Amino acid sequence: MSGFAVLAVVAIAQAIFFVALVVLIAGRRLRSRVGAILEEPRREAARAALLGWAAGTDRVGPLVKALRQLPRESALDFISDAAATSRR
Repeated sequence: MSGFAVLAVVAIAQAIFFVALVVLIAGRRLRSRVGAILEEPRREAARAALLGWAAGTDRVGPLVKALRQLPRESALDFISDAAATSRR
């Protein structure tokens, strides 16, 4: 195999890898954005339940139910943010 053929094969392999990498990054970003859009109504419900519980107009049950509707990491982030905000 000549040197030019080897370089051509390497260039093609790198181009394929680059395209696959770009597709992977774009797909992950799209998935993340769609997930955030779909999660926002559930976060809003949790926010309303937290405000109702903190104001004493509601029991803790609706807050627990709203938090269970969120993914585990999002629920933990939500409660951590709420705790950090309440300390200010």
